[in-house]
Amino acid sequence: MVYTLVLEANAERIESSSLSLRTTFKKTMKYINTITQISVGLQTDNPIYGECVRVRLEDECGGMFIVLEQDGDNNQNEVRIGLDEWDNICQAVLMLKNQDLVK
Repeated sequence: MVYTLVLEANAERIESSSLSLRTTFKKTMKYINTITQISVGLQTDNPIYGECVRVRLEDECGGMFIVLEQDGDNNQNEVRIGLDEWDNICQAVLMLKNQDLVK
């Protein structure tokens, strides 16, 4: 039995002398835009290599976490925070920021 593959627009057809099979498919690839990093810094800072703070999402197969990263003084510093911890950390930062001592 000899099969011939014929490709048609949005369809695939396989034919033989004793078999005719037609399968129609529409191969649609859907793309989405996902923001995985945001740079926070002065207008004069290079957002990639400057001394700005880069906030990014990472996942090492154990769940998503947030990484705060900053370059400076010839080294790179980062803090990794689980997404489940983030809300409590933000509340703690606001508590510290809003104290009379800081105002």
